[in-house]
Amino acid sequence: MSTLPDMLENVFGRILHGWSRDPEGRAMPFQVVEFAHPSGERTFATLGLSRVELCRSSCDCVQREELFIRVRPESLMAIPAILQDLGLETIRRGLGHSHGQIIGPRGPLAEGSQCTALMCLVNDVGSTNPLVVTPDEGCPITLCRVLPITDAEIALVRDHGMAKFDAVLRTTPVDLTDLSRPSCD
Repeated sequence: MSTLPDMLENVFGRILHGWSRDPEGRAMPFQVVEFAHPSGERTFATLGLSRVELCRSSCDCVQREELFIRVRPESLMAIPAILQDLGLETIRRGLGHSHGQIIGPRGPLAEGSQCTALMCLVNDVGSTNPLVVTPDEGCPITLCRVLPITDAEIALVRDHGMAKFDAVLRTTPVDLTDLSRPSCD
């Protein structure tokens, strides 16, 4: 049987840690888990957010999990709280995020970071195909990648559109998941 955790572990490595409580100790309606890939790469994801039925703007329902992929060691501490906040906001709104949707800006995502907002990428960069997993039991679950972005990158999307930003993402030489990275605009 392929469960969602099994499927995610096959891609991102074994689950190393999990958080089921927020920083104040309150129980969360989902978990945030950290995966350790054999390559040393770390990925964080919500687990259980997909049990909440969300709607898209077209009013059809969707199930989602949020991913923060390839986290650098100096950014590790901020990620669980960021995903907890994002997941709780998603539940409160009752809406799944769309490709290219910007959440924020809200100030630096971590100490010393130029990244002030998150962008949701439902599709792979340069693709129109959503990232979807289908456990043996249940509905398909769309994996929404979360990318930290800077104020300048927000302006690039606002002024030139998502296609231009996708082009920058495909050609940028910086690690876009690094909270301490410079802007790639």
